[in-house]
Order: sequence, then C-alpha cells, then structure tokens
Amino acid sequence: MKRMMIAAVLCLGPWANATAATVAEVVAAKDPAFSTALESAGLASMLKGGLFTVFVPSSDAFAKVDGKLRSDPDRLRAVLAYHIVPAKVTPEQLRQMLAAKTVNGKELKISNKGETVQVGRAKVLPGETTASNGVVYGIDAVLMP
Repeated sequence: MKRMMIAAVLCLGPWANATAATVAEVVAAKDPAFSTALESAGLASMLKGGLFTVFVPSSDAFAKVDGKLRSDPDRLRAVLAYHIVPAKVTPEQLRQMLAAKTVNGKELKISNKGETVQVGRAKVLPGETTASNGVVYGIDAVLMP
C-alpha cells in the first residue's frame, strides 16, 4: 500500500495535490537527496505523523550545499529543521504570515510581494502539494538559520 501511494505521487508529479501521501512521502518523491538528508539528520520519521509544512529547496540549490552540510551532522540537522514548520500552513495562510517558528526553534521570516511569497531569502515556487498531514512547498534556495 505504501509503495502504491509513493507511486501515485510520482505518477501525478511531485507537486500534484496528493492528499493520500504523508509529508515524508511527498518530500521523498520531490527530492530524494533532500529526503535522504532528512533521514541522516533524524528528521524524516517525524514527518510521517503530526502536522507539518516543509519548504524543499530545488535539487540544484540543495546540491550546492549538501556535501558541506553532511560533513557536519549538527549543522545539517539545524539547517534542515529550519525548513520545517510544525503546523499545516495552507497557501492562503502563508500569504498572510510574517513569520513562522520552525522545528529548530528559530523564526523564519515570510514576505509577500505581489504574486511572490518569500521565506527567508528563498522564493516559494508555484505548485505546492497538500499531503495527508501537511503541505510541501518548493523553494529556489536553501534556507540558512
């Protein structure tokens, strides 16, 4: 059953509205390298339950820092936890927010400039995915706490 849900996410595309899949499964379908990093940091299992919003950087953006982060496990965990908000934040809510507290305990600034929403210095990309336990957004950069 779990493989079928992941397959459904992959077939529909990583940013399709796949409400049957968990946030962890959507992240794994969107970017396997980011998902593997979440596992290495001990954060992936958390995303299978509870309500979460995850900002997943583009593969290119994450590839630029992945090696550096993996060499420092504490830094890896801190950076990745900064991409996770422990609440389900819908697109409508995101547009109204000025900040959100992340799993690493720090606030992530949010700004809305016309049609563009930014979290930290990263632009939120169109096409979020609503999962069974939250929302996954694509962003164009890695967030640094």
